[in-house]
Amino acid sequence: QLASCEHAMGHRALAEDRSREALAIFLEIRDLASEGDCRVTLGRILMDPDNPEEALKMLEAGQELCATVGRRIFEGLALLELGLARTTMGALQEAQAHLERASELFGGIDSLHLWRSELGLAQLALAQGDRPRAATHARRAAQLVDILRSRLGHALDHEAFDRSVNEVRDILAAVLR
Repeated sequence: QLASCEHAMGHRALAEDRSREALAIFLEIRDLASEGDCRVTLGRILMDPDNPEEALKMLEAGQELCATVGRRIFEGLALLELGLARTTMGALQEAQAHLERASELFGGIDSLHLWRSELGLAQLALAQGDRPRAATHARRAAQLVDILRSRLGHALDHEAFDRSVNEVRDILAAVLR
């Protein structure tokens, strides 16, 4: 958790250090669930569009481990990040499989991350040239964002949330042009 907070504050190197330290501890004590979560977190921290290999390997290992031990949220987060990365890389079939599975997982557990997988599916549909499907997913993401705002408005980081809302709006604008 501390590594995720450091990453959110823009302290990538410190976040990576904390995450690697935590991973070493989880490996030593053989805590598979925490190891899986940590691998997903570290993969998210390491993600760099110019050099994604280590991040992708970490996310894939974390996703497999989380699936094995039943850590559905972290499994979904790994699939989401893998899907977004594969979309950027042009591996659209892989991206679709990852993003659809992430949406299934998030929807099945009423996760707050469902809007993000819907947004990822909208981005994927745009990359595939399917504007109607992109619009459908972007509208769904926008609906989910509105629901989150009404449910969690008092507990939100409004600045970060507004950046996310703008991303959804940008996708909607792109598909409705």
